Amino acid sequence: MASNLENFIKGMNEYGKNGVPFLFVIDYEMNDPLIFRLEEAAKNDIFFSIHHLRNYTDTIPESQQLHFVKKPIEFARYETSFKRVLKQIQLGNTFLLNLTFPTKVETNWSLRTIFERSNAPYKLLVKDDFVLFSPECFVKINKGNISSFPMKGTIDASLLNAEELIINDLKEKAEHATIVDLIRNDLSIVASDVKVNRYRFIEEI
Repeated sequence: MASNLENFIKGMNEYGKNGVPFLFVIDYEMNDPLIFRLEEAAKNDIFFSIHHLRNYTDTIPESQQLHFVKKPIEFARYETSFKRVLKQIQLGNTFLLNLTFPTKVETNWSLRTIFERSNAPYKLLVKDDFVLFSPECFVKINKGNISSFPMKGTIDASLLNAEELIINDLKEKAEHATIVDLIRNDLSIVASDVKVNRYRFIEEI
């Protein structure tokens, strides 16, 4: 692991220093980080779509019908974990925690099909291991300026007064305040003159 991680960090530093566009993937446990120059990604069965930039062509016919069944964990198990998290927050041991569980699914689509047919600004397919898609541009660097756009709070835009509902939601307000503070603190470690130009705004996707 150490060797993989050391080579990974070295590769990121080298590519960044030389202005070489690259793609990197880090798993939560940092056991198997991946890094490739953009032109090498497809050769390693790693495909991406970032707005209009992509490294693949569509191969899946549009006529294939989707079968998709989710099998979430039992409510009692989730409730137990939720109460444990709540207790740690009350004790002051954490103030922001993402409680998630692996969820089994049944589908007739391959990961490649899911990847191609999904509509999202940011998409990634890593071999036959996993696929992800997101509407969120988390970090952008342009001419030495680092910008972050965390997305906290989503709502069905077709709901009546959707914008008013989400803007005035106390839970969303608290979560947004927390993440803005965290990101501002993190950016201060590597940047100067850190400031918040737009505290909250609505973006329809």
